[in-house]
Amino acid sequence: MELINKDRIKGLSKHVYGVLKKKPFWGLFLARAITSPVWFFIAHWIFTYLSDEFGFNLKQMAAVAWIPFATADIGNIFGGYCSGKLIALGVSPIKSRTIMMAVGAVMMVASALAAYTHVVWIALVLISILTFAWGLWVSNMLGLVSDSFPAGEVGTVMSWTGLGQYAGSLVFTWYIGYALDNFGMGYTPVF
Repeated sequence: MELINKDRIKGLSKHVYGVLKKKPFWGLFLARAITSPVWFFIAHWIFTYLSDEFGFNLKQMAAVAWIPFATADIGNIFGGYCSGKLIALGVSPIKSRTIMMAVGAVMMVASALAAYTHVVWIALVLISILTFAWGLWVSNMLGLVSDSFPAGEVGTVMSWTGLGQYAGSLVFTWYIGYALDNFGMGYTPVF
C-alpha cells in the first residue's frame, strides 16, 4: 500500500493539460484514434454487412453475429495473459505489451480478405480473427497507459485518449457511410 501511495503522490500533475506535452501521450492518442474504429465498425456495421452482402435476415444474424464479439473477448483475455507471461519471464511491461500489440496488428491484416469473399463462413472467420487480434491489441494498448504514466495521470491520459478514440471513430463511421453510398464497391474500401 505504501508503494501505491508513494507513486500517487509523486505522479500528481499540477494541470490536466500537462500530459499533452508528453510524447507517449500522443502515441497512445493516435493509436486509439486509428484502432478504435475497428471495434466501432464491427459493433455498428456487422449487421448491415451481413444483410447487404449475404442477405441475412434478423434470425440468421442472431445465430452468428455474436461470434466476433466473443472472439474479441477471448483476444482481450489472451492478450493480457500473454503479456503477463512475458513480464513474468523478465520482459519489461512496455516491451511485452508492444510485442502483443505487434502480433495483433499483423493478424488484423487478414480481415482485408473479407471484402473479397462471397462465403459467409469465411467472412465470419476473417472478421473473428480481426476482433480477436483487436482484443490482443487493445488490452495491451490500454495497459500501456498505466505502464507509461504515473498513477496520478492515468485517468487524465485515459480521458484524453478517449477523445482520440471517439474522434477517429466518428471520422471512420462517416467514411463507411460515404464509401457505401458513393463508391459502388460494397464493403471493399472499408475492409
